[in-house]
Amino acid sequence: MGWDWNLILMAYGKVFNAYRRVVQQAFQPAAVTKSYRSVMEHEVIAFLDRLFTSPQDLIKHIQQ
Repeated sequence: MGWDWNLILMAYGKVFNAYRRVVQQAFQPAAVTKSYRSVMEHEVIAFLDRLFTSPQDLIKHIQQ
């Protein structure tokens, strides 16, 4: 079925440790922040623009 790569379903061993190390490095907060900083900045600016334009629609802006 192609599920042998799934970290959750892997047997513990060398391959599991290698995959776990890669996942841990890729998803630590510093790596995520560095990778997506420009996206987060863009979304914050867009949110604030919408909020300043129509503050009465706060809930709608948050849901976007």
